[in-house]
Amino acid sequence: MDPGGRTAALVVDAVLRWEYRPGSIVYLVYARSQEGAEGAEGRTLAPAGLARGPVTDAVLVKWTWWTGA
Repeated sequence: MDPGGRTAALVVDAVLRWEYRPGSIVYLVYARSQEGAEGAEGRTLAPAGLARGPVTDAVLVKWTWWTGA
């Protein structure tokens, strides 16, 4: 990458929280980080270049419960 050039990045985070009973919760988290693909004009997030750039995906599930004690 040219140090004097432009960079582009796309970051998406989504959180789903479900309290299935008082004090007991399930979280589902999805995170995606992506850099634009190298093109003739430098990095771009144009739809044609999105599939070619480096991607990091992460999924997290957290489950907490209250025992009532």
